[in-house]
Amino acid sequence: MKRFVAIVIVAAGLFYAVWPAYSGYSIKTALDAKDPDALRQRVDFEAVRGSMRPAITAKVENVLDDAASRAGPSGAKIYAALKLQIMPKIVEATLARAVTPDALIRVYAERGTIKEILNKIIGEQAGKPGEQAGKPGGGLAGGAAGGDGPTGFDAGKLLGGLLGGKDAPGPETKAVPASAPKSGGGLTWRNIKGFGFDGPAGVYVRLAKDAAASEADLTAHMSFQGAGWVLTGLEPKL
Repeated sequence: MKRFVAIVIVAAGLFYAVWPAYSGYSIKTALDAKDPDALRQRVDFEAVRGSMRPAITAKVENVLDDAASRAGPSGAKIYAALKLQIMPKIVEATLARAVTPDALIRVYAERGTIKEILNKIIGEQAGKPGEQAGKPGGGLAGGAAGGDGPTGFDAGKLLGGLLGGKDAPGPETKAVPASAPKSGGGLTWRNIKGFGFDGPAGVYVRLAKDAAASEADLTAHMSFQGAGWVLTGLEPKL
């Protein structure tokens, strides 16, 4: 009986710890090699986008509400009228651009964080009213100033090139602040701030970019699918 229990414990350890850890290492290897095809085998990007949608939606809503509060009474009414139409487009465009193999490779290569990338995209497209007023797809100000209004809002075009795009070279493609470290480091056990189960076929790990931090800034979820463990969720702390 004791031998059977020992075998079960070892098997559980291999399945819930060693195997997911190996899959995580495979993701790191794919990032190091800048291999998008290998990433697609280890990451369920559609599921990851879905897991990130609530955090992105909440962040975009906060940005829009803050912009409305600074726009004065008349401006606030315009923002309120546009909010329901603009917010989903910003959210979906952010997810479509940020959660791709090429985007993750870029974030990793530049030693940035998903939080930095998402805040940059959302801030540039939703948090700078007046910058492109009157231009089609020119952010919130474009619709508020008359322009093409909400029907002319092209979030995908606005975000093109920021992450994974090829048509917007130059400084704006920089996703990581100049103060961010450019190389070295990498995750160690000290970056892990928590670990748990998402059910019989899922695990999660809480990670912090700064190993000395007391709290995690990202929770990664892995699920057993088909013949192995894949990354199925990312919950950034925005």
